[in-house]
Amino acid sequence: MPTLFAIVPVYNEPDTLDECISRVLAQSPCGFDVRVVLVNDGSDDATRRATERIAASTPRVTLLVHSINRGKGAAIRTGFAEVLARMGEDDLVVIHDADAEYDPSDWEGVLARQRETRAGLTLGNRWANGVPSSATRQLHRFANGLLTLASNLTTGVKVSDMECCTKLFTREALLSISPDLDEERFGIEPQIVSAAARHGITVTEAPVSYAPRGFHEGKKIRAKDAVRVFVVLGRERLRTWQRLLPSMTPRRAALQVVGFLIGIALVVWCAKKAFEGGNDGFTKLRNADPMLVGILLASTLGSIACSGLTFWSVVRPMRRFGVMELQSVNLMASIFNYAPIRLGLLLRCMYHWRVDRMTVVDIGAWIAGVAIVTLGALGAALLAGLVQIPLGRSELSLDWLWFSTYLACLVAGSAITICIGRTKLLVRFLKGGERVLTSPRALGESLAFRTLDLSMWALRMWAAAKIVGVELHPAQAALLAAVAILGAGNPLGRLGWREGLVAMSAPYILQTNGTASGPSGESLDALTSQLALLESAGEAILTIPLGLLGVRWCAARYRKARAAPQPTQANQSE
Repeated sequence: MPTLFAIVPVYNEPDTLDECISRVLAQSPCGFDVRVVLVNDGSDDATRRATERIAASTPRVTLLVHSINRGKGAAIRTGFAEVLARMGEDDLVVIHDADAEYDPSDWEGVLARQRETRAGLTLGNRWANGVPSSATRQLHRFANGLLTLASNLTTGVKVSDMECCTKLFTREALLSISPDLDEERFGIEPQIVSAAARHGITVTEAPVSYAPRGFHEGKKIRAKDAVRVFVVLGRERLRTWQRLLPSMTPRRAALQVVGFLIGIALVVWCAKKAFEGGNDGFTKLRNADPMLVGILLASTLGSIACSGLTFWSVVRPMRRFGVMELQSVNLMASIFNYAPIRLGLLLRCMYHWRVDRMTVVDIGAWIAGVAIVTLGALGAALLAGLVQIPLGRSELSLDWLWFSTYLACLVAGSAITICIGRTKLLVRFLKGGERVLTSPRALGESLAFRTLDLSMWALRMWAAAKIVGVELHPAQAALLAAVAILGAGNPLGRLGWREGLVAMSAPYILQTNGTASGPSGESLDALTSQLALLESAGEAILTIPLGLLGVRWCAARYRKARAAPQPTQANQSE
């Protein structure tokens, strides 16, 4: 028989405690065996004696004691820690107050609702049967409605009575949200809902009865606790943002602005080098073979498509998306990476969080999976280049050596990634997100798309080199492409760093060709600067207008998601 653990926090309730626990122990809702975890939160002597007497009278009651009063939230968290050590997979946990305002016979309906919806968190709804008639009760209902509205707007989960004490948890849901809970007093109520939303836990609600008492009868919640609700909701939203993009701190933002300014200086440096000798890559572009210009643009389109497909393939074990949706989001992120502060990743995360209702954990695992795939492909390309370049360009077979080394590194890296992804520590940390790393199909597809993406970059690099008058062999083009991708992904900024890295590294790569100057006697520095600027411009000329279309598409989806009514049951929320 599954167990329903009832956590009952108590503080100075000697008159109602016996009746409360007796009614709880009399329940057997939906075939559950009810057990009580009674938490004495530093109560007076009368309540302490009552709790000890109740615990001594039956083994179905476990008594936990706080030596001083810490608050309802602290008592609930103490109870959570106790039941998590004892719960089985089919057991459930419910919170119940010791002041007799709630009727445990309502648990039958709450449990039935949980079974019907398979919800991780089921809230009681004290107002399901109508608004109370008395002025005091109506004022209470109005104040509670304001707090619940604030919670709904902040978390994205629509409920009717966020402050209701009755909250039913599954073991899996409790395991997910417990580490996020730190509120001591009544702020635990909005924090529970916020944490559930952040972890994408299904939330539903069921009617419960309510017999409130007045402050003269011992009611403990005060106006300051209502103010605390807004503080907790604001802090929880900030925590969510920090989990979505933990590196975007004010210090990092300032560093990116500095990096953007350095990037502009690098662009100016490249342009100065490119115009040495009176000839530049853009003049050559006007006189270029149309076929080369076509290859430059077509390879950019291919790279954009492969980048979006990489994100699509990585996330497939967790969530199915349309290809066009991820292409649009990817374009939106790409254009905002040109900003002084790289906003692409932040906007991508915010979009999938608010529009697609993905959990913060899943988004983090997804981005980490893409980063691992990208670094794996780049690492393999750079390692293969280190093997190939010192040998020079004396034989054509050296291109095959580069590609063989690249593929060998990818295979070895994939095997290591799958092994690491299956470690218990990573599984526990990612809570299902490890699927992006342990699915051979997803990993293979994403590496294939990222390799095609690298190939498109290499093709664009080759076409740009051909236009400025430099001969690049396939392995050299691929190596320069890896350098360019590394520069584009630089956390200090997108603009300038990529062009600067290509311009600085290209001479060492081209010298293996024996290239020292261009066809018109231009210096190698001028050639490589022209190559860097032209290759980057070839991408920007399509990425920026397509990115604007992606922004428009994502903005329309966002407005539609905001306008749509939020369901009570939210499978994916914050």
